[in-house]
Amino acid sequence: MTQSAYEQGRRIAQRTGERYPQARHYLERGTQAVSEAPLVSLLAVGAVGFALAWMLGGGQSRSEGRSSYRAKGPQGPRRSAHRKAADRERPC
Repeated sequence: MTQSAYEQGRRIAQRTGERYPQARHYLERGTQAVSEAPLVSLLAVGAVGFALAWMLGGGQSRSEGRSSYRAKGPQGPRRSAHRKAADRERPC
């Protein structure tokens, strides 16, 4: 199964390279750059990953994230007793 998935991926990549020669050129240049400077490439990928995590996480520090979780709890923000009673009275 793994071998067939590999072969299928290889065929798709080959057809894509034939159809879009510019994309193939970029892939070859990127592969060459990684092989020439693997440490720099690793640091660049790490920096991009960190930046994405920072943007998606809203830039919260760990302590801010924990305190907001404690305030909301695992099911979301706390609801007042009045809202809970109103929810029970509503028909489904």
